[in-house]
Amino acid sequence: IPHILADKILSMVTKKIICCCKTLEKDTMKLERIHPDRLVTILSALNLGELNITIPPNEMRTKLRLTDSDFIIGNVSSMSPRKGHEYLLQAFSMVKKKIPNSRLILIGHEIKPIKTRLHDLACELNIDDSVYFLGKVKECANYYNIMDIFVLSSLSEGFPLVILEAMQMGVPVIST
Repeated sequence: IPHILADKILSMVTKKIICCCKTLEKDTMKLERIHPDRLVTILSALNLGELNITIPPNEMRTKLRLTDSDFIIGNVSSMSPRKGHEYLLQAFSMVKKKIPNSRLILIGHEIKPIKTRLHDLACELNIDDSVYFLGKVKECANYYNIMDIFVLSSLSEGFPLVILEAMQMGVPVIST
């Protein structure tokens, strides 16, 4: 609710609103009742030259105390309710029963109350020993490079660059 209120107030005093795709532009126009002349779409682009692996996969696994046989599921997104981390943890608990050596790596900006709630949920689901909260990291390519699957569990997204990054690194993607 605070974000919706802030969006409405800011949209009244903003000359132009930049959207990252036509769908978001259309939704913003409809939901916020903003005249189309005030909206501009600038499509996102991925600079593939920035995905540099600086640490070999075996060293990354050692750094994270992972074995070669661990099945790595990764997620890169900031911690906010719209990113659906709680659903990812619930799904991971089901995966963990079928694939005991699976591990979940969560990368992205952490918000303390949300991280605490997610950690508590991981404990409640009895998967806390297999979930790695890594926070914001540099050189995401090093982490993509050890993932077996990338999952984006967002409830709402514009144009998620992390999916393109994962695919560029050859990681299969599961996304909502």
